[in-house]
Amino acid sequence: RRTLGLRAFDTQLLGGIFLHQGNIAEQKTGEGKTLTATFAAYLNGLTHKGVHVVTVNEYLAKRDAEWMSKVFGALGLTTGVAYSGMPEDQKRAAYACDITYATNNELGFDYLRDN
Repeated sequence: RRTLGLRAFDTQLLGGIFLHQGNIAEQKTGEGKTLTATFAAYLNGLTHKGVHVVTVNEYLAKRDAEWMSKVFGALGLTTGVAYSGMPEDQKRAAYACDITYATNNELGFDYLRDN
């Protein structure tokens, strides 16, 4: 609430717990998936081993990374976003962050390019 001016609903908190436990959660449009994923991403990001938040398009990856970086930064974690056409050094820096936002396509093709 302090950083974004939002208060999470109980269903968003429960969804975050569910995701953190390694489960899959489904939410409808407008139910706050971005905020739900933030809770799990933060908890898993505390290990500093890297968390990937997968979005369906680059617009959402960029938007959510920018929006949630305020929360993660206030809590001591770094946030990056990987998208097509980025210079390789910037993309590597994004993947080195505690939490990285990207599309499923970008993650898959980056993996194939590296391997």
